[in-house]
Amino acid sequence: MSIKTYGESTVELIKHNASDEDVAYAAWVSNFAADARNRDTSRIEGLINFLYKNKHMSPFEHGSFTFFVDRGLGIKRYPLTVLKKLSLVGKDLPDYSLETVEMFHKDATAAGYQISLKKSA
Repeated sequence: MSIKTYGESTVELIKHNASDEDVAYAAWVSNFAADARNRDTSRIEGLINFLYKNKHMSPFEHGSFTFFVDRGLGIKRYPLTVLKKLSLVGKDLPDYSLETVEMFHKDATAAGYQISLKKSA
């Protein structure tokens, strides 16, 4: 199965192991040990519906999927937290450490704390 996404990207499902029986077995193991050993497959459809209806989603997390994602030449997106750190690339660690201490000192002072500083020799 292959899905065309925004731009030139495609997503293809390579493999999966998320059968209804896997989900049911995960639910039985966590709640009813005897049911897990019996594996009564005639009850799986009802159990799946019950789990979903009652928002008990952890048994669904036992499956795994492997996707091939071809991003093509589409737009690359990065979280803001990563972009903010780009300015730190190549920065001198002692300078960065000093800036961090100065920032904490400024914030503490603004919050009404008094901090006395001693310069080491």
